[in-house]
Amino acid sequence: MENKELEVKEIAASQEKEINKMEADIDSLNSKKEAYDGLTEDLKNINDRLSNIAERKNSIPNLLNQIMYIIPEEVQLTSLENTKDKNIRIVATAEEYDKLGYFLAKLKLEGILKEVVSSENQTSGGNIAITIEGELP
Repeated sequence: MENKELEVKEIAASQEKEINKMEADIDSLNSKKEAYDGLTEDLKNINDRLSNIAERKNSIPNLLNQIMYIIPEEVQLTSLENTKDKNIRIVATAEEYDKLGYFLAKLKLEGILKEVVSSENQTSGGNIAITIEGELP
């Protein structure tokens, strides 16, 4: 009976050691998983930043190209500024307000700029100037 008790205690101790090893392995795997998840998230963030840089790189030339096809001949752009990120400010002048209105409407309808707003018109020397602000799509 005593031999069996010793045998059971040895088996229990052996199993306890194996359980401790398994728990250590689980802890190790969990820490490696957390490190992997962190690295994966970092890679995703870097990829997103690179994608945004590539997208914004051609945004102004694309905007100018689109404007070239919709702007009336009588309207002149006196200023085009990228104020921050995707925000654009355009100052346009013309002798007639309806030409500026047509240009503003085309910017909105063609989807060249989003959330388009314009300032009050300013008249100087027979020309009307408006400031148009919007966001690149």
